[in-house]
Amino acid sequence: MELALITAQQVIILFLLIGCGFVAVKTGVLKQEGKQTLSNLLLYLVVPAMIVHSYMMEFSEEILHNLLAAFGMSVLAILIGTAITLALILASAYLYAYLFAKPMLSMGPSALVLLIAGVLTVLLCAAMLLCLLPLPWRKRTPTLRKTLTSAAS
Repeated sequence: MELALITAQQVIILFLLIGCGFVAVKTGVLKQEGKQTLSNLLLYLVVPAMIVHSYMMEFSEEILHNLLAAFGMSVLAILIGTAITLALILASAYLYAYLFAKPMLSMGPSALVLLIAGVLTVLLCAAMLLCLLPLPWRKRTPTLRKTLTSAAS
């Protein structure tokens, strides 16, 4: 019952805030430029502060133990994924070498050099892709300073 009351209070507060925003827009107190600035301020300042505040709690050995266990499992999952990826890359390189080794060996030693260069190329390209894939490719977002200065003006 107590949880339902807390939820109801929070929903009422939310609707009051929505109503205040609606009245501010309809009366002209909040202009189009102000809406964008307010949205940026909420997105880059208020929401991160609320997230940090929601995690603020008293220290507990159990929470620390669970956090370290989750971190360890994450590292283990990344290492297993990396090992599987490298194993598949090496398997594809060995398959490449096996498929092309017999015809190239009959061509002479220069063909063997080309074979080794081909295997190394496959490995280096795969390693480069493995390093570049996790990079966050996204457009540049406005900085907090720019948001705050536009909010002040």
